[in-house]
Amino acid sequence: MAATRSYKIIFANQGRFAVNVLALACDGSWRDAIQRYNGKHDLAIIDVGEENAAHLEEMLDQDDNVLSYVCTDR
Repeated sequence: MAATRSYKIIFANQGRFAVNVLALACDGSWRDAIQRYNGKHDLAIIDVGEENAAHLEEMLDQDDNVLSYVCTDR
């Protein structure tokens, strides 16, 4: 069984709409998309297999709507 990594992602806005596309693009799944979790920004968690983690990180680095992300499994 392949290891899974979880990424906590903070979006500038409307991230709850983008999280599904990001998860599907790296063969992952999303959970806990929260609109304006801090009164301003959206938060979501994507679970992805270790073999696709680098691809997800590359997409997140290039997405202007992503403010920050952290892998919670490192």
